[in-house]
Amino acid sequence: MLWDDAHLYMAVELLDGDVRAAMRNNGDPLFKENCFELFVDPDGDGRDYWEIEINALATTWDLCMSRPYRSGGRPIKGKRLKNLRAAVNVQGTINDASDTDRGWTIEMAIPFSDLGVTSPRPPRGPPPRPGDTWRVNLARIHYTNRIPQFSSWAVMGEENYHRPEKFGWVQFTDD
Repeated sequence: MLWDDAHLYMAVELLDGDVRAAMRNNGDPLFKENCFELFVDPDGDGRDYWEIEINALATTWDLCMSRPYRSGGRPIKGKRLKNLRAAVNVQGTINDASDTDRGWTIEMAIPFSDLGVTSPRPPRGPPPRPGDTWRVNLARIHYTNRIPQFSSWAVMGEENYHRPEKFGWVQFTDD
């Protein structure tokens, strides 16, 4: 992860011996196949947090959750990351089980303005300053024989990534 005054940048490397993806329409429910998920809660209040999913075809699904599903939360209609930039590189042959792949990489540029981090402090501030902390989680869903395997940077305690109170902390530094 890197950042500047306008964007949060993310680079991810996913090892995978058989890279697979089928969904091609942005907004498709990518959690139903192999994907990477990024969760971002800039003010750490567990409300209005973002989920960004991407698959090996560079298909994306972004949604802003009013609060977690278990608390009656739903995606906020019309709230999208309009200027999200994402690219994927597959090291191998996608959807071809006859060879062995190395995996796939993702690069994203997420504008702070799209995340709603533009109004004066508090509660939301300008783009982060050195020392600011955000709640963040990195997650992966990988299907093996149609059975999902869940992995996450932050310990969730269950197969439910929508637990913003369990997201890890990322501190912005100027190093």
